[in-house]
Parts: sequence; structure tokens; C-alpha cells
Amino acid sequence: MIRDWKRDAVSRAKAGLKHVVLNGVPGVWPRRHSGLPYSIGELEEAVNQSLSGEAEPYLKEITACPRARKIERINAAWSLARHYAANDNVEAALAELDFMRANKLMLNILSSLIGTWAPVLEAALLSQEGRLDEAESLIERERAKRPRIEYDFLSSNIILARHGAGAEPDAARLAVLNRHLAQGGFASLKLVDEAQPLSIGNVTAPCESAADSASGPKVSVIFPVYNGADTIGFAIRSMLEQSWRNIEVIAVDDASTDDTVRVIQSLAARDQRLRLVRHETNAGVYAAQNTGFSAATGDLIQVHGADDWSHSERLALQVRDLVKRNASSNLSSGVRITHDFRYETKPQSGGQIVTNLSSLLLRRSVMEALGGWDRVRFAADAELKSRLELLYEEEPARLHPRLPLALIQTDPNTLTKQGPSSLALGKFGARAEYKAASAYWRSLEGKHGNLRLPRDPRPFPVPRICVSRDKSPIEIEVVHLTNFQLPPGVAEDLVHGWRRAAEQGVKQGVYHWPTLSLVAAEQSPIIRKAIHEGIVQVVVWGETVNADVVVLETPHLVCRIPDRVPSIKARKCLVKAGPDRQVGVQGDWLESVGGACANLAPLLGCPVLALPTSSDARLRLAAANIPVTEQDWETASLARGWSSPV
Repeated sequence: MIRDWKRDAVSRAKAGLKHVVLNGVPGVWPRRHSGLPYSIGELEEAVNQSLSGEAEPYLKEITACPRARKIERINAAWSLARHYAANDNVEAALAELDFMRANKLMLNILSSLIGTWAPVLEAALLSQEGRLDEAESLIERERAKRPRIEYDFLSSNIILARHGAGAEPDAARLAVLNRHLAQGGFASLKLVDEAQPLSIGNVTAPCESAADSASGPKVSVIFPVYNGADTIGFAIRSMLEQSWRNIEVIAVDDASTDDTVRVIQSLAARDQRLRLVRHETNAGVYAAQNTGFSAATGDLIQVHGADDWSHSERLALQVRDLVKRNASSNLSSGVRITHDFRYETKPQSGGQIVTNLSSLLLRRSVMEALGGWDRVRFAADAELKSRLELLYEEEPARLHPRLPLALIQTDPNTLTKQGPSSLALGKFGARAEYKAASAYWRSLEGKHGNLRLPRDPRPFPVPRICVSRDKSPIEIEVVHLTNFQLPPGVAEDLVHGWRRAAEQGVKQGVYHWPTLSLVAAEQSPIIRKAIHEGIVQVVVWGETVNADVVVLETPHLVCRIPDRVPSIKARKCLVKAGPDRQVGVQGDWLESVGGACANLAPLLGCPVLALPTSSDARLRLAAANIPVTEQDWETASLARGWSSPV
């Protein structure tokens, strides 16, 4: 417990120091940096919210500004380097990392303050570019200053790049991981078949003796799988080889069309602890996990990826910790790795070791209190963990946080790696909206509320893309373009209009349009409440919408086009035009309206018309040659006026 307290205290201290470095201290250290209107923290958040096109020039200006403090310039360069690396612009990322290394006096301070991993990321990118000698030289220099497991993993990657697969290079690469496992007191990895090259499916970690688990709790391990014939065999074997023998393995086949079932049946014939449960139709990974939980008989519950591998002593470690502390849950760490044993470096952080959410071990009573996993396509594991933390008012302990006890196979084609549901878009789009919607619901329920999922209907709304692969257009009468972080006064005006239209039966959608001036603001509880109550339906990037009309009530929001824009086909777009309570407006309202009309016309492919709020506004719009409607704002916003002919 003391160790956990110290770890948490260090984590909080680092987070506080990072905030001070990026944003300053009110009244002590200026929030705005180098004479620019935004802090580095705000600019980095803008990149995360799909505004890199707008934030990038500011970050570049900071790095090039000789009047800026070194700590500012390095932070800006680090933000740019990670952004470029995440978007495969390796040359640009390396240029920013070169700048950071040239300011090495400050780099070491930043590394200790905010946990930056610049040398790791730089070495990974150099290796990716085939500049192996430079990468190796950098690794050796940095390893001499501060040994890290990441440097050893990068050395392993270089061995593979130089020599390929073979007995000697494979042995050298295994030795890298085994050295760290031995330091942690864990068994070493060996090849299952020495005639085959090193791969995630060709390793085992034999223990000298099995854990004394006969009188300990029984663990149910659930494997959801769909078309996993190539990987499910080694994944299940890694659990059947666990030193904690008192387990049942429940493989839930989600209507696979390949040889997945045959592979599982072959393994089950040799080990009675393995059971197969089959879905008649494909229902998704979390529905499969719920099916597995319904079939489980164990005292403890855990899931496992169908293409991941677990060390043979991982489960025993977690079970013993849970029993010793009488805790509700715990988890461990993993590392993302390709099939041929190449370690992945995360461009967003430069790190490699990750929290292995699949390793979350829960008491059965806890799972029964939580119900199970929400039936969505992604992010339900993190959502369940959030309910767990609310219920027990603590995070699950992460055992051996710096030692990977699972190999998590990475695949560029998975939901977590690409498209609208990519983990890289965690603060924008479908994942961000699911996280916000579920968090709002949990805040309403509280610790003593009903936190059980799944439920029909779901107690909070989510975008269609979260629950369905249906790519047909969503039919909506009115789509509002707005920002979910607007201040109370503006948000109240917006929601008042939405409610008035909803009372008249207008089906409305709303799209969050990010804007740099508001990236640091909290989401508006007024807007979030309206979404939760179903007054409007959230649409996100990656969905296609057919609408009668698009309505923009805050034209200053679209003075810039974000990196990702909605796919909306509409008959017309109406822009509210006139003096109003606006936030972040540069120039007068007429300039904002003109810019919004110019930006939205090519984006939506329909007429964009200003909707004047007064006769004076109409005259000014006409003088500026901005097309206007015959209606005024008040008339159009009543009943179905938005959707009526122009």
C-alpha cells in the first residue's frame, strides 16, 4: 500500500509539473507564451482535437522565436515531433527532435519533469528510415545516461533489421526480453519450435513448478474471437500454460467464417479446461465477452485478446495480489509487437510499455455489480474500468508497470489503429463522444446509482457508428454545427432553440466543430444535458448525413476548417447573421458570417445563406454582397421554419 501511495504521489506530482511547464501559474508565470494568443498546452490540445492545421503554425513560430524561453521552444518542438510521427511524416519529426537534442541541457530537465521520450522516439524513427547506425549510436549514448527497457527493445528491432530471422539473431532478441523478465523474477521465454523463426506465436515461458492454486480462487478467462484461426491457437495456449492451474478458458466464437472453431475444438480435445461457446450471428467483441461472462463459473473474471500472448506467470501474480490485498481488481502491463517480434513505439508519447486493459482481473461479485460490457464496437473496456473506479473510488493497481507480461499483437487494420474509431482520435470524433456521453451518465448515477451495463435501451445516447457498421446515410431534418465547449450564455441560447424545434417534432442532429479558442474549455453541461435527453442526435466524423438544412448559429466557429470535416449532404445551409453574444470572434460579426459562408459552401455543396437577426443586419449583409434569405432568424427558428423553402 505504501508503494502504491508513493507511485500515485509521484504520478500526481509529474502531472502537476507538466501543467505548470505548459500552462504556467496564474499571477506568477504567464499562461500565454511568447506573445501568442494560446499556450502550448492549448495548442497541443488543438492538435488532439483535429485542429493541427491551425495549431501547427503557432507551434512552429514558438520553436523559431529567439525571444521564447528554451523550455517553451522545446515543448513546442516535442508537440510537433509527435504530431508528425503520428502522421508518418518522419523527416519532419526527426527535424524537430534534432532541435530538441541541440538544446540537450533543457531536454534532460524536461525528461524528468514531464516524462518525455524524445530519444526513444528519435531512435525508433531513425530505425524506421533505415538509418540503423545513427539509431544505434543514439541508443548507446542515452542508455549510458539512463537505462530504459525501451532502448533494449529498440536494439532488438535493429538486430531484426540488420540480420533478419535466424538462430543467432533470434536468440539475441529473446535474450533482450529475458534479461528484464529475470530481473523481475519471471521465467524466460523460449522458442516452441526451434526450427521456426521467432514470432509471437512461437514462444513459451515454461515454469519450473506450477503455482499452488488448488485451494485458490478459480479464474474464468474469456476469449472473444472472430476469424482468428491464425492467432487463437497460441493465444489460448499461453493461458493453458499458466502456472495458476485453477482456471477455465471460455472461447466465444462470434460467428467466424474461417477455421477458428476447428482450432479451438482441437485444443479443447486435449485440455478439458477449455470450453467453446458459439454465436449464431456476429454480435461484436463486447457482446462475445458478455456471453463468456454468462457462461463463467470462476471466482475471478478476466478477458484475453484472441491475438495476444501472456507470460505463464502473469495470472498467478495477479491472483495472489488480489487475494493478499483483498482488492476488487488489478491489471498488468504489455507491449505492442508485430507478428515477427518487432516492438512498436507509440508516436503520441514515445513510449512502448502500455497498460494492458485485457489483463483487468475482477472478482465475480464486482462483475455482477457492473453487469458487463456495453454493447458497442469499441472503447467498452475503458468504460467498464471507469465504472469500476467510480464504484470503488480507486484505480486498479497496475502490477510491474514497467515490465510487459503480455505481448499485444499490433495490426494496422484493426479498429484501434485506423479510421474514425482510431485510438489516435481519442479526443475527437466517435471515441471522444462515447467517452463524454458515458461519463455524463455516470455522473448522474453516482457511486450509489445503477451502474449496470449492458441495458436495453442504453441509458445514454451514442453515435450510430459506435454500435453499427451501417454506412448508409443518416436521415435528419436539421443538423446544427456548433461547439460543445461554448460558455453558458451562448449554450443556453442554442439549447433553447433546439428544445423549441424538438417540441414541434423536428428531428435534429448536432456536430461538434472544434475551435482553437475553446480547446481548453470544459464541455458545456447545458449542451451535454440536451444530448443526453435526446433533444439532438450527435453525428461524428466517419458518418454520412442527409439533411434538409444545416444551421450555424455561431459563425465565428468556422473561420477555420479542421483536419477532419463531416460528410453532410444538405439542401441548404443557414448562417445566423447579426450582432450576438459570441466567443473568440476576431473582427466584427459581418466578417465571421462572410468567412463561414465561404468555408461551408464547398464543404457542403449546397447554397449557404445568411439569416439576418434584424433589418439593420439585412442591410449590412446586402452591402457586403453576402446572400441572405427572405426570412429573418426569429421566423426561421420557429417550428419548422429552418426546413421551409428559401
